[in-house]
Amino acid sequence: EEPFGRVVMESALHGIPCIVSNKGGLSESSQFIDPRPQIFDSDNEDELLNKLEHREKIPEISVNFDSSMTLSRTVVRVVDQLTQNENRDL
Repeated sequence: EEPFGRVVMESALHGIPCIVSNKGGLSESSQFIDPRPQIFDSDNEDELLNKLEHREKIPEISVNFDSSMTLSRTVVRVVDQLTQNENRDL
């Protein structure tokens, strides 16, 4: 229930598909996000389950967290790891 969807937008920038609820502004801002997130009715548990069961598969992300690292440095490490994996696949 984010007001605009910054996390979803940042995920999309890295090709990570998202599933969002129809509450808040995410369903409205989803038109500006590519890949466009799937929207589910937050009052319908079966709809969410169906979206999760049929979601696009992405590679598992595994990062060793160092307690001395800031959150932003940890995110940079994850993005670097994903980028390296994509380059290996080319």
